[in-house]
Amino acid sequence: AFAKADNEQQLLAAGDSLFLQRQFRDAAYFYRYVDDRRRRAECAQACLSAGDYKEAKMLYEVLGDREMLGFLRENFERSEGI
Repeated sequence: AFAKADNEQQLLAAGDSLFLQRQFRDAAYFYRYVDDRRRRAECAQACLSAGDYKEAKMLYEVLGDREMLGFLRENFERSEGI
């Protein structure tokens, strides 16, 4: 709903709150629509560490990080179905 309303501050606040609660998977869906590379990258790394590969992939796609996308494909695509 926030993304459709183009309310970046509310997206950031919700994403930050979830991130601080270590709910990285949920935070990823808020950061996806925010123009903040640092937050996206931190959340993608946290998702990767937590085993939330689908969400990590989503953020790395938005970031255009081909190196990390290649790493995910190489190491987790078959076993995790990403």
